[in-house]
Amino acid sequence: MRELFQAVAVGLMLLPTCALAQDFEKGVSAYDAGDYEAALRELRPIAEEGFDGAQFYLGQMYIAGQGVVRDEVEAERWLRLAAEQDDALSQVMLGLILSKGEVIEQNEAEAVYWFRRAAKQDLPLAQLVLGGRYEKGNVVPQDYTEATRLYQLAAKQGLARAQLQLGWSYEVGHGVLQDNETAHMWYNISAASEGGDSAKYRDRIAERMTPANINEAQRRARVCMASDYQDCDWRKHCMRKLFQSSAFALMLLPSGGFAQELKPISEYLSLPEVRREPAYHILRCMGLFRGMFYYGGVNFSEEVTLRNQLSIDSMGLLALLLRQDKYPEIVLNELASQIGKEVEEISVIYSERMKKNYSLTGEAWGSDVTIIDDFETCGPIAQQSVDTVSKISG
Repeated sequence: MRELFQAVAVGLMLLPTCALAQDFEKGVSAYDAGDYEAALRELRPIAEEGFDGAQFYLGQMYIAGQGVVRDEVEAERWLRLAAEQDDALSQVMLGLILSKGEVIEQNEAEAVYWFRRAAKQDLPLAQLVLGGRYEKGNVVPQDYTEATRLYQLAAKQGLARAQLQLGWSYEVGHGVLQDNETAHMWYNISAASEGGDSAKYRDRIAERMTPANINEAQRRARVCMASDYQDCDWRKHCMRKLFQSSAFALMLLPSGGFAQELKPISEYLSLPEVRREPAYHILRCMGLFRGMFYYGGVNFSEEVTLRNQLSIDSMGLLALLLRQDKYPEIVLNELASQIGKEVEEISVIYSERMKKNYSLTGEAWGSDVTIIDDFETCGPIAQQSVDTVSKISG
């Protein structure tokens, strides 16, 4: 009997909620049909009862003057009621009213507060708008990395304008490595649903790309869209394929013929940029870390080994991207092969040098000025590479 009373009590509690939901559905259907008078008749009573969805629609109707006299003050009132109940669309619309500041007093700081709350609920429009604030440094500190992160979140939910902005981030290198191919991909994806400016940006950047790069960008766009924006991070796949595959391991086999005396990397970096080979300093650091592993890797802990390998993999990907920018006519696998051979030859020299030092002094590099200097130089380079690849991989 007690269970029966409990069931009846729960049913009675649900009746008002079901009735509100039915009235809300009627109101939305009327709104969608353009019958704003009927929509207002259904939505106002349940909005006054605190139903956030109805409050949002009333706010919209007052903004646009649909079935009511246009009134931003009244719109702000209804949107705020819904926003305070965590309705994400109401939060972003309230933020836009506060940012606009035509009738309601402008308050950019509060606008950003509401944009941030909506963005945390994964609303793409809020992520786009908040990303714009970070890109321009409006109220919040300028932060291209955060702006691009937000654009990416919105872009992967299919928001065309966010896809356009993400393409721009890649074109100019805001918060990510500058990458025409990825910029073209996102412009193309945005153009597929929006056209307009996106198509213009895509066609403009194509003028600075080779036919092979354009074909690859188009292929990646097809893959990205077909996967519902889940398979768009080509660089992540590139790293996995080139630095974790057995094919790349074969590329790292010793090739011989490299016997030049190594000078400190810092000395090389002091040369004018026109006299430096792209990414050579990174290859030297890769060779140093690998050479250290060849010399004493058996004594390293698993944690040190994994950290060392992560640094080498990250530097390798970054070196590959830099070389690709300098030599776009060379296919990717050939560039990777060249890098692998150079790194292996360098690592052998470092390893042999450490062995020789140990035989003479009892220390692998205790008195070797070049190796000591190179470790000091390569630490920041390795960390920067890991951080950069982390951004690329998302």
